[in-house]
Amino acid sequence: MSLFMAISGAVFQMGCEKGKYAEFLPLVANKVKRLLVPFSATALFVLAPTIVLCGKTDLGYWGTVFDIFKGGFFVKHLWYLQALFWIFLLAWVVKRFMLSLPIVFLASIAIQVCLSTLGVETNRYFSLGMALNKLPMFVLGMMLMNRGKAVVYWILGVLVLGGAQVMCKQPIVDHCISFLLSASIVGLLFEISNHIFRGLKDSRMLAFIVKNSFGIYLFHMTPIYFIRYWGCDDWPLWVSVPATFVFSLIASIAFAMLVRACRLGVLIGEK
Repeated sequence: MSLFMAISGAVFQMGCEKGKYAEFLPLVANKVKRLLVPFSATALFVLAPTIVLCGKTDLGYWGTVFDIFKGGFFVKHLWYLQALFWIFLLAWVVKRFMLSLPIVFLASIAIQVCLSTLGVETNRYFSLGMALNKLPMFVLGMMLMNRGKAVVYWILGVLVLGGAQVMCKQPIVDHCISFLLSASIVGLLFEISNHIFRGLKDSRMLAFIVKNSFGIYLFHMTPIYFIRYWGCDDWPLWVSVPATFVFSLIASIAFAMLVRACRLGVLIGEK
């Protein structure tokens, strides 16, 4: 998810460089449509009914829906959309006031480390805590759009910071190092994924996956819940893991295509 946050930050930076997101209200309207509408539709019509039908909640349907919307235990993978909405608003402020991205990156890490050290619980409030936690990766993605190739530096960062974390005994320092280590890993993966994408950009299979990627993200949990409900946990691991992956991938793509065929693409963030 940290890599996805960095990619989102890179895409946001690209949009800003092309003149998009100059005004605040159009940005909010766009992100409500692209993030909160799919979040709400999936919560109401897919995730909550699945959790209730599989007997995973004692809250009932509406109680489960409320828990999802407030960013509680049952928000599951949908936290990403809530958190990304808040991050886009924060990123607009950063761009509007032309704040230094490296300083924002380091400051956001410092804030998260301070909150964690003080024991402040922020993760359950409309995913605001997750937004603060992943903001450094989003800002990192914004910075990566303006940098040249730096694979060697990212590898060096992973090795040095990884070694430092193994040897570090101070909790606060260790927490800071863990953020920087994660950033180095994300930077390395970002460079690798760019290289792979350039090599596969004309692939029809990749184009198909990309077209349905948001639907896969939104709906993949429902097939996983049901296949586990049907007894997948009793299967040998070498059978259950690939079976769950394949079933989830096919079912989520099929559901996304069904939504699109019913001309309800707005529910999955499409026009």
